[in-house]
Amino acid sequence: MLRILQSLHNSSFKAKLLFSYIILITIPLTISSILVYKQFTMYLSENTSTMISQRLNQETNNINQALTSIENIGFQLSADTFLTAYLNERHQPFNNDSYITMTNKISPMLKWFKNTNHKISKINIITLNESISEIDTFVHSSKFEYEAWFMEVKKNTSLGLPYWEKYHEQRAYRKVDTLNPATSPVFSLFCIINPVYKSSSSYLELEVNPRLLFDSLNISPVGKSGYLAVVDSAGNIISGKNTPLLKSLMKKDDLNRLLKGSNGEYAYTYEGSDYFIKSQEINRLGVHIISVVSTAEIEELFDSSKRNYIVTISVTFILLLILAYYLGYFMTKKIKKLSNAFVSFQKGNFNTRIEVNGADELDKLSFDFNIMACNIQELINKVYKAEIAQKKSELSALQSQIKPHFIFNTLESLKMTAELHDEEEISDGLTALGNLIRQNIHTGNHLINVECELENLADYIKIQNLIRNNTIKAEFNIQEEICQAAILNLVLQPLVENCIIHGFPSNQKFLEISICGKLADDSIIFTIRDNGKGIEDQQLQKLNRNLENSLNDNSTSTGTGIGLMNVNRRIKLYFGDEYGIGIESSYNEGTAITVKIPFSL
Repeated sequence: MLRILQSLHNSSFKAKLLFSYIILITIPLTISSILVYKQFTMYLSENTSTMISQRLNQETNNINQALTSIENIGFQLSADTFLTAYLNERHQPFNNDSYITMTNKISPMLKWFKNTNHKISKINIITLNESISEIDTFVHSSKFEYEAWFMEVKKNTSLGLPYWEKYHEQRAYRKVDTLNPATSPVFSLFCIINPVYKSSSSYLELEVNPRLLFDSLNISPVGKSGYLAVVDSAGNIISGKNTPLLKSLMKKDDLNRLLKGSNGEYAYTYEGSDYFIKSQEINRLGVHIISVVSTAEIEELFDSSKRNYIVTISVTFILLLILAYYLGYFMTKKIKKLSNAFVSFQKGNFNTRIEVNGADELDKLSFDFNIMACNIQELINKVYKAEIAQKKSELSALQSQIKPHFIFNTLESLKMTAELHDEEEISDGLTALGNLIRQNIHTGNHLINVECELENLADYIKIQNLIRNNTIKAEFNIQEEICQAAILNLVLQPLVENCIIHGFPSNQKFLEISICGKLADDSIIFTIRDNGKGIEDQQLQKLNRNLENSLNDNSTSTGTGIGLMNVNRRIKLYFGDEYGIGIESSYNEGTAITVKIPFSL
């Protein structure tokens, strides 16, 4: 492995690039191919399982419809008033009228109902009325009173509901039946006749032939050679091919566990072959329909798709390899040109240039090399000029440090002159002006604390009062908790300046300004309120629209809102769009400006 890495390290860039392409192509293609193949096979498996489930559902529905039809016959017979009256009537032995009623009315009616559904093999009526002779379909119930099957019949039909007895051998009810014992198994539907009078209750039994009930199961195979069968939890094969596979399957504990549920799937191996078993329960009969399909037959459906998929992936891989080879060739060709140009340039041939014939990154790199070569030639000639320019820049920086110093010295001289002439207001104004200038020159950071901002604002109001003959009354109401909080430099001063310039009342001598600051949740709320002339509604609406769109509008604001827009835009850009300023105003009554910023120390 180390030898391979060493040889790769010493190989050409073209070989490394081609190897990288192969790795980058192989890994994603292999992973994606495996994932797609798994999804594809899963889809085909689910599709096959769905097809089998649909067949089972279809057969189950057909059988349930047949059972419902038989139950309807049972309901009609058990509710027949003529039959009910006959069963409740006390009959004299050898009574001719009773015999005529039996032979001419009861028996033909029962025979007609039996013939309407060929799945019914026999009709029995088990009655408590022992005055009715045990001929034809009638059987006395006293003989079976304590037998388990008859007790189940009485229990499950007591509420008038039909009861399906599970798969069992036909019973010989009369002595004549014992001479020719019935051995064919049946399902029996029991319905109670006249459940109101328990003493004369009778039970209708419709025996159903399983072979006729399930005759439609194997009309067509499942897939190519799969088949359906009906089994019960006791391992009896009720209908279907009695194959050695099915007999072997009935002995497996796993299948018995499978048949305990309403439906399920089971993988089974018999004599080296795999089979897919799927079952669905017929609740009323307590049996399962199972489908038996060879796994090899299912996989045959996938073989063609597998081959096509493998061929497609292989062809795609080969085409990608060819594409990677030619792409690597063209890229290394341009890189080789660049390498030769750099070697020539290093040797002092500053006239070296590369011919550019494209617009990709390597062509752009070649173009940049040509520009670099030209620039280097120019820079060589300009080194001396650059050194002189640097010295001039340093000199200008030194002079810029002297200018503020000169301004502060001048202001200090004026202040001392004012104090000598007892002009305290002028002295205080010059001090405030010096503080403002110093703050704006020396504050390099965007953020200062609230206390510093308020001191600047007080200095500004002091200067304005000096200009306006003390006609501005300012009141500060600031919570102590926010004094050390961070705020952008020059946020409050432009807003107060806006109040003074645009809000000075024409009918009053003084302008009253209230500056309040408080902590609200995680934000600081400043409110600057004046008693000035206010703003007209139309102008106020325009200002609020401009404030809302201040981040989207990059045009230079003009007019009375320039300070407001500047402050609002700075706040939103620095802290986020949920912060900023808002304006409320009533014309000739005053204006309130609210500033919201996050609380942070």
